[in-house]
Amino acid sequence: MVVGLKLKIDSTTKTLRIVHKYEVFMIIQRWQAPHLPTEEQVKMILQLEGLDPSSEFWQAKTTIKEHRHSLTEILFVTEGELTVNVSGNAFLLRQGDRAEIPANTRHQYQISWPSGCQVLISYRV
Repeated sequence: MVVGLKLKIDSTTKTLRIVHKYEVFMIIQRWQAPHLPTEEQVKMILQLEGLDPSSEFWQAKTTIKEHRHSLTEILFVTEGELTVNVSGNAFLLRQGDRAEIPANTRHQYQISWPSGCQVLISYRV
């Protein structure tokens, strides 16, 4: 577990920034609209940002082992729930939630939702 993490919450956008020293560790955005987005709506949002999302389905009780990427990973949950663990700090993501994990940040996913979890994943330089 990383000691010294600070949580910065923007109450207007409902964005949670996890910061260690001066580096952003991870950004979580909670869906705020009254209706949850469809996968097509999320895909359109990501494409408008210039991203090329791909859809993945992870079975219940799946663990995606700790890994890292050379690019920033943007993950949007379109069905179910998952827990993202960044350096020993776990955060629950639900349908409509978005996480941005900076390049070279070790992270892992655990799916405990009984019917699995559908996500859209993109990468940014």
